[in-house]
Amino acid sequence: MPIKTKKHPDFPNYLFYSDGRIQNIQLYFHHTLARKKVINPRYNKFLKFRKHPQWDLYMVNPIDKDGIQRTVFPHKMTASLFVRNPKKKNHVWFRDDDKNNIRWTNLFWVTQGDLNHIQERLGTRDMAKQAAVMRKSRRTVGRGNKSNKNK
Repeated sequence: MPIKTKKHPDFPNYLFYSDGRIQNIQLYFHHTLARKKVINPRYNKFLKFRKHPQWDLYMVNPIDKDGIQRTVFPHKMTASLFVRNPKKKNHVWFRDDDKNNIRWTNLFWVTQGDLNHIQERLGTRDMAKQAAVMRKSRRTVGRGNKSNKNK
């Protein structure tokens, strides 16, 4: 299957490949000290990914259309451009459960509930920690001003 390329509307200076690579296509940038256009030393180069310390997922820091450097997950960017999401699901997972394989054919959209079941099956979800978070959130929900309840 041939490799496809697309541009993301939030990152116009980058070209996203269907196999997960991200290429910098900004030829010039403004040098603030010299006040002139300078050839970008990273032009036409692929961005280097780094691993998330907890989740073992790739991360990368491209610069968005407003000039702000943002941390994004390449698998989610690839899925948003190349994988249909008719039900508007929020999370992306890997068909072969290999987090290093970020080709568009290996990605699919899931809900939070589906993601919880997948992580439980793989043993990567800490249920004790999840239960503690749920208990804490239940305690804080519904705590309003007590003076309003007495009136």
